[in-house]
Amino acid sequence: MDKVFIKDLRVSGIIGIYEHERGTPQEIMINAVMLTDIRKAAETDEIADCVDYEKVA
Repeated sequence: MDKVFIKDLRVSGIIGIYEHERGTPQEIMINAVMLTDIRKAAETDEIADCVDYEKVA
């Protein structure tokens, strides 16, 4: 398996339960590791064989 890393991705979003939490966008830091097989994409260089990040999200 191969690993795709997302490290220290900073995004702004509205999060929280209470109104005062949701009133102002907050910075969110994302770190993730995704295990996947990217051999076919590396061999063919075809976009159709690459990881579809829209589906992952």
